[in-house]
Amino acid sequence: MCLFVQGGALQFRGLYVCNLDTQQALRLAGDGPELIDSAAVAAYFKYDSAAKEFKPLTADSLTPTTAAVVLHASKTKSKKKIGMR
Repeated sequence: MCLFVQGGALQFRGLYVCNLDTQQALRLAGDGPELIDSAAVAAYFKYDSAAKEFKPLTADSLTPTTAAVVLHASKTKSKKKIGMR
């Protein structure tokens, strides 16, 4: 599953493996949060291979057809760098 940031267009943020039993996703690559649960997800998407685009799903949890998610703004981590003193 992909994690996207939505700011007009969807922007890739990370790649995750999903556990449908626990409704959690664990980060494999990227710079999103290490663990995502369904409470943090604002929108679910499926991939339409004919149209070659991601389309919204009318779901409220991870499903076998979930290809991507967008998190609530409050759940995305800051990109600010913290300097050493």
